[in-house]
Amino acid sequence: MSNSYYDEYIDSNELPQSSEEDLPTWVSDKNSSMAAYRAIQTLYLQKRKYIKRHGMQSDYTKKSNFLIKKSEVALIARVNPQPLFHSNSYSAQLSAHLKNINERLEYQKNKRITQKPGGLRSKNKEQLVKEIQEQNNINAKTLAEVVDAAYERTLINVPLDIRTKLKITI
Repeated sequence: MSNSYYDEYIDSNELPQSSEEDLPTWVSDKNSSMAAYRAIQTLYLQKRKYIKRHGMQSDYTKKSNFLIKKSEVALIARVNPQPLFHSNSYSAQLSAHLKNINERLEYQKNKRITQKPGGLRSKNKEQLVKEIQEQNNINAKTLAEVVDAAYERTLINVPLDIRTKLKITI
């Protein structure tokens, strides 16, 4: 008999992986590097949400809206930014990690800005009017077909004696 309940029903490769993430070697619980690393990850998710929701060039006039600053990391980690990024043994790796994250955010921002807008906003007035007129013509044709079919069904379902009195021929 197996030790785990899930072993009976789920393959071991289908089980969710452990929640322990792969941390860089310079991250440790013994110092503030773990808090700084987690702060960077949290800020990264917030900045990605901002980039995902804003597609106009004018939304990115302030870099603090889409890039992570050292002071933000230090504020969330509750330490001073000077020793965090300059005088600790892990400062160089932390700065490199922050730079890498900011480069990714900058790339995502540029990719978002260069996307072509879709939908009705991207079309000019003539195209919109033409599409609406075509759709109205299609709707009128289908309406006429539906009305004719309903009329034919109604005539077919009328009893024979009423059709003869009304002099309706099919």
